[in-house]
Amino acid sequence: YVASTFTPYTSNNFFSGMTLANNYNGLVLNSANNYNRFDKLKIMNNASDGINDTGGNHNYFANLVVSNNGNNGILFTDTSYSNIAAATLMNNSTKGLFTTGTSSMYNVFHNIISSNNTTGIEAGTNSSYNTYSQITVPNNQSYAAYLTSTSNNKFTGNFLVTSITECYVNAGTLPGLVTATCSSNGSSDQNNVSSIDLTSSAF
Repeated sequence: YVASTFTPYTSNNFFSGMTLANNYNGLVLNSANNYNRFDKLKIMNNASDGINDTGGNHNYFANLVVSNNGNNGILFTDTSYSNIAAATLMNNSTKGLFTTGTSSMYNVFHNIISSNNTTGIEAGTNSSYNTYSQITVPNNQSYAAYLTSTSNNKFTGNFLVTSITECYVNAGTLPGLVTATCSSNGSSDQNNVSSIDLTSSAF
């Protein structure tokens, strides 16, 4: 199934096996879109974001390939209590995964590969209390992780990077990582693994 910019407009739905490509945004959610499940999506070659979720909550995303989008791979703005599991975010023009807004909280991101974007993952503008588990963020152009004005995040499991210098942290309380070293901060207990190179990998 190939769709234009896709907005479900309702809640409590299950969507699987869709390809969302060659539009402005691939998938758009807002505060009217809650408790939906998305599985096995391919989202690519959109002019702006692969997934743009503004104000949705309790949505679950699994088995995603989000690539070659003109802005972010996935953008959560004031999105809460949502989960992403098993996502490959590659070759997006800005961030692979970006959470922002004071209501972007209590989200869980598990088994994320975000590579060859400008930044692998970014959390900012007062997003907080998010959990990042089993994160692979090598070979991004600027930063593996960029955290600014974000608080009380937890990084756990393996955290795979090209270099441990590729974390940037500015402001926030217990943001989860330490700038320039990617060391644990606050409740984080991740295991850092460096010298990861995915440039020759095919997804």
